[in-house]
Parts: sequence; structure tokens; C-alpha cells
Amino acid sequence: MPNLTPNPTQTPNPTQAPNPTQAPNPNPTPLPILMPMPNPNPNPNLMLISASMLAFVCSACATSQQTSAKTTGNHRAPEHAAATTQPARLAETDMSPAKKLVAKLVHAVGGLDKLKSLRDVEYTYTYRSPDGKEDVSIERYVFASEKSWAEYTKREVHVVPDQKGKLVQGYDGESSWTTLEGKTLSDEKASKLADFLRKTNFYWFAMMHKLLDPGLTYALEKKREVGGIEYDVVKIGFEGGVGDAQDTYVLYLNPRTHLADQFLFTVMDFGMTDPLLMKVEYQDVQGVKLPAKRRYAKANWDGEVQEDAWTHEIMSNIRFNRGFEDTLFAPPASRR
Repeated sequence: MPNLTPNPTQTPNPTQAPNPTQAPNPNPTPLPILMPMPNPNPNPNLMLISASMLAFVCSACATSQQTSAKTTGNHRAPEHAAATTQPARLAETDMSPAKKLVAKLVHAVGGLDKLKSLRDVEYTYTYRSPDGKEDVSIERYVFASEKSWAEYTKREVHVVPDQKGKLVQGYDGESSWTTLEGKTLSDEKASKLADFLRKTNFYWFAMMHKLLDPGLTYALEKKREVGGIEYDVVKIGFEGGVGDAQDTYVLYLNPRTHLADQFLFTVMDFGMTDPLLMKVEYQDVQGVKLPAKRRYAKANWDGEVQEDAWTHEIMSNIRFNRGFEDTLFAPPASRR
């Protein structure tokens, strides 16, 4: 299992491109928050992608904390608040060529303001590992506060797979919680897993709308051809002092649709310099385009898949403006 223990003394350099030849950490230890229960066949791809997305959430939101009282955070459960407001069609004055391409992407998916105007969402989320096993949940989010809730209807992979019963997770903007058959799971692993998945799953849903959040950097790369399409390529990084990690995202932007059809990303905070490749299919729901079908596998920096073992993430039955009450997301103890 790869080393997923971050180095607290590492000083990230947001302007430095990842080194594809850099060797991984030779002394691997598992990241405890990703494996709440013993699993004889852990899927390293889940650990890689989850760690990377958590780092992206932490990094993008850390700068937002400078301009608002609260911000989305990492597994330490800091304060939380609404995402940065963005107009539906952003002015491109003074934007770099790379950032202009990303602004077109954000506009193409509907813009962050449009997403927030839909208030909240409920959908079915299916995570399917390469061996066909699944975790399936009913997900509910509030966009303004980024509160998150899920009830799992199937748990075969990573969400407490060896305990039966109704499992619910929630995040109220300050703390996360888990119940199994109505009883709160207070052990550290369950708490960290809930905190991790509630924030990460929300960010996967809203990622394309949030790519103009403060603290991001943009660099234009050489065009690349995939499947007969010559893609604009933009590398996204982070400003100095932003977040706990300095991951890199390489977006392949379709010149016709302006959407990111695929992207590469790293997990630098855990010594993972080799990228994963994520391929995306969108669904239009009430005027916003969402990355409803995603699949990822190990790749190289040329975007070539290195292992034909794909993990699938599917969002279905997407319904907005459900009118969820705050009590849904509150820890069970606070409802008594």
C-alpha cells in the first residue's frame, strides 16, 4: 500500500510543476481515515482520488477564508461558509489566457451563481470499484452552506462494509457524524471517514462550478490531441500558503463545448507524483451541467492510461430545490 502519511514539515511550492520522474515514498503506511474497517482488498485508486480531492477542497477554500469569516476545510473540521460568488458570465478583462479558458468552462456549466440559485440537491451516488463492488448512497447538499448528508443503501467497498444496518452520515458546516441503525458511531475512524466523504463528495458535485475560487493559479500548456479533438490544456495549481497541499490539475478543455472532457491530477501531499486520469461525461439538469458520469485510472503525464482498471462514479436521479431543513444535517445529539 502506498505511503499516504503527509509530511508536516514540507513547504509546498505552488509554481513548481510536478516531477513525473520523482520516486514515490519507499516507506508506505496507510491513511487511516480512508479505511474505517479492515478490508483485505483495498482499492488504492479510491485512496488516491479521495486524498487529492480533499486536498483540492482544503486548498481552494483556504484563500476564501481571507475574504470571509468561514470556509470549507479539511478533516480537522474548521468553520464553513458559502462559496465565493461568481457572475454567470464573467468579465475576462485582465485575465490570463489560461484563466479565460477556465472562465469559459465555468460559464459553460452554468456558473456558480446559477448552481447556488437552485438552493440544494438530492441524487443517487454510485461508487463502483474495478472488481464490480459498489457503495451506493442517497446524497443531499445545501449549496450556500455546503452542508452534506448521505444515507447508504449499499456498502461493499469502503463505507463500513462488514457491519449491516442503516448507515447515515452528515456534516452541518462545523462537524461530521455517523449513525448505524440510529446509534451514533463515536470512534475516530468513523468520524474521520464521515468528515472526509461529506466534504469530498460535495466538492466532486460542484467542482467545475468552483474552478474560479480564490487561490488558484492557471498556466496554459501545449495543445494535445485525443480522439481526434485538439484540446486546450490548462494546468491549475495553488498560490503560496493556500491549503495543506499543492496538487496539480491538468484540464483538457474541448474547444467546441469549453467543457473539461478529462483531467490529470496528483496527490502531492502524500508523495504521489504520478497522476490519475479522470474522464467526464456531463448531464444537463435545470440549466447546469454536472459531471454525472466519471471514471478514473492510473496514467502518465502524457495522459496515457497505465493500468486498464477503471473506477466509476455515477450521479443519477438528480433533483434540485428540495427544501431541506437544517435539522437534517445536525448531529443526532443536538435534536433531542
